[in-house]
Amino acid sequence: MSFYRFISNRNCPARGIIVAEARGRREDTELRSAFKKIYYCGISNIKPTEFRRVILDLFIVPKTQNYVGTQLADMILYPTYDNQVPLHNVRSDHFISFEKNLKKKLLAKVVVLP
Repeated sequence: MSFYRFISNRNCPARGIIVAEARGRREDTELRSAFKKIYYCGISNIKPTEFRRVILDLFIVPKTQNYVGTQLADMILYPTYDNQVPLHNVRSDHFISFEKNLKKKLLAKVVVLP
């Protein structure tokens, strides 16, 4: 819902597509089902018509495409996840370190220009 809120809170009208990297047949099916449920039924205090006005669709990119957007997201999200989720198998081979690179940037004020 963060992506929805990010887009809907902008001063100018905007719409977006959710892009996810394929994981496996079962996981992709679960993701599509969850998206369809939100898309047609809404979630929390967000009506489905309002959600559809802002979020156009879900696009699942096959891993074999090595899509640059999902690779950049992985570079940021994995170290952040490792830092924030206790008792899970932390990786030490990240290109970007949460403590060294991301913490200051994520905690700094974010400015979105039109």
